[in-house]
Amino acid sequence: MRVGILPRLQLGLQPSYYIHRAPNLEAKVSIYSSPRLQLAGRLSAIVLFRDAQDRMITPVYASRVVNPSSVVVLAPTSLHVSWQPWSFLVVHGSATVLPMLSNGEDVANTAASGLSAMIELPIVSGNSLLLHAGEVGLWDHDFAYVGASYRLNYRWFLLQLGYAYRLRAEGAQGSPMLNVGVYL
Repeated sequence: MRVGILPRLQLGLQPSYYIHRAPNLEAKVSIYSSPRLQLAGRLSAIVLFRDAQDRMITPVYASRVVNPSSVVVLAPTSLHVSWQPWSFLVVHGSATVLPMLSNGEDVANTAASGLSAMIELPIVSGNSLLLHAGEVGLWDHDFAYVGASYRLNYRWFLLQLGYAYRLRAEGAQGSPMLNVGVYL
């Protein structure tokens, strides 16, 4: 959920994180905008209190965050670009750095990086097919993912359904995707 503060600045939060007792805040700023090209930056802060692994949105085997005696602050910082070379194709990409800062010894202060790309194929007004791919941990090759989804974007309502595979050295894991949103 984001609210426009200035013409190029939005502040917001992820309400579902609060359900899991993970306070968060994010800021998004439009760096450049034209009819075919948009560039934006985003900075977030997410606080994981002690024993967050017992309340996480994702299972421990996916996030690998186990913090029984420390508070962890995640500060993902990313650069996003959207480019529409033709009316039937939109290419989205992002580069992210995720610093993880801890006040204890059970979680090391580290940073991970990642890249993602999404190809959007608008079918008819408000309907798109999306192809997703990305890699987390560029130099460590933590995992890669690929997926596909369908998105309905109708006036104030957003619905996205799809499937993605997380690819690791140990094997692949498939997961369904569901995203429901409301524009205020």
